[in-house]
Amino acid sequence: VALKATPRSGWTFMPKRSPPELLEEVRAGKCSIMMNSHLEPVRLVALVVLRITRDDGRVLAHIGERRPDGSIHADCKLPGCKQGEGETLSCVLTKVLNGILAPIRNSVLVHDTGVEESEGMSERINVATRYIRTVLHAKLSDTDSGLEDNHVASFSQPRMSTFTMQDSLIGTAAAAAAAAATERRAR
Repeated sequence: VALKATPRSGWTFMPKRSPPELLEEVRAGKCSIMMNSHLEPVRLVALVVLRITRDDGRVLAHIGERRPDGSIHADCKLPGCKQGEGETLSCVLTKVLNGILAPIRNSVLVHDTGVEESEGMSERINVATRYIRTVLHAKLSDTDSGLEDNHVASFSQPRMSTFTMQDSLIGTAAAAAAAAATERRAR
C-alpha cells in the first residue's frame, strides 16, 4: 500500500499496483480508499438510486443499454449514479431526474429514503469495494408517464438505456439477458 497525494482529497492510501482507473476515480471524487481490519485497501463508493414503483407494485428497472458499436449490454439495476465528493442527495437526485429519467421526471414523487451496504469485487477495475447505496423510494404519480405494463421504454441518451416496469428485478434481469443473447445470435 502506498500513500499518495491527490489534488482534491489530500492524502489517501492506494494499493501498490493500482489500476489507473482507480486513481482517476479518487482524483475525481467518485470514490475513496480506506483500510479494512486486515490492513487491506478497500474502495468506497457512494451510490444514489431510485426505486420507483407504481400503485400496482411494479418497479422501474434499467435493464440494459445499446453501446455505440450496436451491441447490447444486459444490466439490470435501479436507475441512479455515483454520489461525488461534496454532492448533496438533492443534487444527485436532480442530476438523475434531469438526465436519464428526464422523460418521466414530473411523474416521480420521492417519499422515503434508506441506506444499504454491500461488499464485493468491482467488475470494472477488480478492486475490493464497499458500496454504500442510498435508495430513494418514489412513486410514479400517474399513468400518463408512458410506462405501461411490461412496456419497454428507451430514453435517448449517448448510450441508449432501456427501462421497463416489472413485477421483480430478478425476472427482468433474466429477460434482459435473454434479449441480449437473442440479439447476439441474430448477428
